[in-house]
Amino acid sequence: MHGWLLRSEIFGPILRDWENNKCVSRKVKRLALFMMVVVGGISIVFFVPAGWPKIAGLGLLGLGCLVVLKLKTCPFQKP
Repeated sequence: MHGWLLRSEIFGPILRDWENNKCVSRKVKRLALFMMVVVGGISIVFFVPAGWPKIAGLGLLGLGCLVVLKLKTCPFQKP
């Protein structure tokens, strides 16, 4: 599975950046944050009960966003 993912046009470059340099590109960070906010936000608004569960969900969503933001950003590389 690992080899298959590394050969993938979509996931291969992301995984190689992480394995070789422990970094994530700006594009991948933006996509991750966007997806977390959209999918997490919809989940919290429509499916999480009111009160402390919503607050906990928002807190965990915020924590996840902070973790993504704190990941090292790969330096820009020309193709």
